[in-house]
Amino acid sequence: MLLGKESISSWREAAGGVPDSLEPTAFQFQDAPTPQSSAELKSLADAIVLLMEARRYTEALEQIERLLQQAQAKNDPVGRLYAFSLKGFVMLQTDQPAESATCFQQVEQISRELGDTAYEVEARLYRSLALWRVDRPAAELALDDAVRQARQEQRRPVAVANACNRASVEWYLLGEIAKAQRCCEQARTLYARYVPNSLELAHSLNNLGALAQIQGALADAQRYLEEALTLYEQLVPNTPTLAVALGNLGMLARERGDFNGAMRYYERALKIFEQQEPISLNLATTLNNIGSVALVLGDSSLAQQYFEQALSIEERLAPDTVRVADTLNNLGRALQERGKYEDARRRYDAAVNIYRKRAPDSPNFASVLVNLG
Repeated sequence: MLLGKESISSWREAAGGVPDSLEPTAFQFQDAPTPQSSAELKSLADAIVLLMEARRYTEALEQIERLLQQAQAKNDPVGRLYAFSLKGFVMLQTDQPAESATCFQQVEQISRELGDTAYEVEARLYRSLALWRVDRPAAELALDDAVRQARQEQRRPVAVANACNRASVEWYLLGEIAKAQRCCEQARTLYARYVPNSLELAHSLNNLGALAQIQGALADAQRYLEEALTLYEQLVPNTPTLAVALGNLGMLARERGDFNGAMRYYERALKIFEQQEPISLNLATTLNNIGSVALVLGDSSLAQQYFEQALSIEERLAPDTVRVADTLNNLGRALQERGKYEDARRRYDAAVNIYRKRAPDSPNFASVLVNLG
């Protein structure tokens, strides 16, 4: 996988734009218990989360109103917290930032009444994200307060770290890399203090590496990614997770001009994917990466072999997609380097047909047109 983007995307998928099932997370260190609602309201909240994950927002809002009414009737403050929190996320996902900010402000107030600063920090983090669309100075203040409070959390620090991670990816998606890094660093600090040998710490280090690379801080990126790799090797040896981390370091080595180093990382990743995911897009990506490095190193024959293997997998798993077009373009370049001009042209023509349908504005489309002459 490409450095950081997939990590950070998968990290966002884990968040799902909603609270993490409103449950505490189990690690070496155990957070204090999460405030709980009645079983009936908790079940309703979980059902709403499923509607949100399916992007059925209108139905979700109807059920949220039902949840709020029942919570008020039962005098259940945690149920009210669930309702306002879930509504805040729906408003954020449906581009209603002012309404979202109001909901999260309600969550902050209820959290203070409950004495639960972890929910308060999470709500304030998301209020800052909502306010960023409508009142940036207020968003900055909310983020400052949230990070300051996160530093001091002792009852449920892992929950706070998880919230910081989720907020970080939202800032990343908004293009606010410095804010994403700030939240991710706070998550890393809490994980390192309370759960130092955890995948959560490894993931946060991996994402910090990605963010550092985006900002051109390649030495910092190398340090973060190597620290993440050490943890992955200890905790999840010979797994796709480790292979992705190796691929990230390979991408960084390429950017630094260390193509032989990149090849070593990619080859380690390849062995894992061949064992664990023998027919997968992760394997295809790694094959493509090795082919690209081989092409730079002047071995167009080896590059062709890897591109053809990648193409075979992609045409099976993701036919007629931009990634197939990209691999056809790569393969055309390898064939052109070998003097096989007619074969190269056929690959370029096939790539052009896909780009025209799927991504006419892609820079790779322009590249293949240049290759075609």
